[in-house]
Amino acid sequence: MAVLRLLVLCLLLVTASTAYRDEDFEEFDEDEAEFDFEVSEELDDDEELDTDYEEEGEEELPEEDEDIDGEEFEGAAPSQSRQSPDDLTLSESTGKMKPFWQAYIVELVVVLCMGLYLLNYFIGRARNSSLAYSWLSAHRELLDTNFTLVGDSGEGDDPTEGELVKLADDEYVLWTSGRAHCIGMLTHMKLSPRQDLFSIFSAFLQPNTDSTTVIFQLDENDMDTLIFACGQKRALTKLVKEYEDLSRYSPSIKPMARADGLFQATESGEVAASVLSDRIMTFLSKHSHDILSIHITDQYTGITQDSEDSDTVVVKKPEKRVIVTFAGCSMDNVLMKFSLQLLEHIASIKLSKEGRSKANRNRSKVSASLEKLAHSQRQEAAQHRREDKAKAAKEKMLAETDPDKQRKMEERENKKARKRNQPKVKGMRVAMK
Repeated sequence: MAVLRLLVLCLLLVTASTAYRDEDFEEFDEDEAEFDFEVSEELDDDEELDTDYEEEGEEELPEEDEDIDGEEFEGAAPSQSRQSPDDLTLSESTGKMKPFWQAYIVELVVVLCMGLYLLNYFIGRARNSSLAYSWLSAHRELLDTNFTLVGDSGEGDDPTEGELVKLADDEYVLWTSGRAHCIGMLTHMKLSPRQDLFSIFSAFLQPNTDSTTVIFQLDENDMDTLIFACGQKRALTKLVKEYEDLSRYSPSIKPMARADGLFQATESGEVAASVLSDRIMTFLSKHSHDILSIHITDQYTGITQDSEDSDTVVVKKPEKRVIVTFAGCSMDNVLMKFSLQLLEHIASIKLSKEGRSKANRNRSKVSASLEKLAHSQRQEAAQHRREDKAKAAKEKMLAETDPDKQRKMEERENKKARKRNQPKVKGMRVAMK
């Protein structure tokens, strides 16, 4: 992305340089035209003087004496009717030479902008890398205490330790595993694009801040049927709009009672009361500015599918996840400790019989509606395939030049159509005594 932006910047600057050069060439053409006009006027004046001189010479010259010997004038210099080229004086052109810095001002600006962009790119990339590894160093002791494997890159057969996976110049992930109540934890650090000069300028209009997302992937028996989300209004609204589980089971957003600035979206009141214990509410009220969102679900299927982009509905297998997103890339262990405590609390929640039964009914309804929608789309796709096949057979029949073959093909297609339209009669099975 940074290279693409640099190419766009170079293209814009080259375009500006071309326009600037065109203006200089227009001025040069005007000066050259004016210069040619002045030279032509001087040449016309010289021709007029020569013409007058020849006419006066014809009138004043006496008749030549036949007795005059031509040898007396052998040494005489011939008369010159024109001035020598060295005597001609040309008027100076009105255009003046520009100083070096003015003549190449656009090129200097292009080089300066490219240099600033590259310098900011290397400095910003080094800054983001240093920030990510500083976060890992600050949390390494806590992670080693709670997980068996910290920093596995996922490459090769043998696991690795203490490695951050770089997704981009402003994105780093850390995978940890080997803990009770979860399969693994993925930490995703989304940093400000400090390496991009355009993003730095656009940050004055829309600030780009760092964020840290902790994703716990739970096993089937590690969490009950829970769907709950809370956080700042802007972040929570985006979650409910983008994720399928929240948009289906808990689309409404309400403000939280004991945490100023935070909102919640829950499947039921029992789920909200079970998740928001006194200890959790105390921490949320104290660190409401540090927490962007908390997403707890047993029906995680990812981002909502766009019906315009996809023709078929894909029924995904739901997963159980706990996702916590913090503002900034804090070096303090308080937020990470809270995430681990929240995981332990979620694993200990057990809904009542009525609450679990209601949640299961909701999931059955959603699953049935998805299966019905997928079935109707499969039928529609099969109908389209049959229509395309019939259209191809008809075109093939019309393209046949032999009348007998064309008639046989038509009879064959009509027979297939009558067979498809016949009602299907189920055979009766007679029980043998």
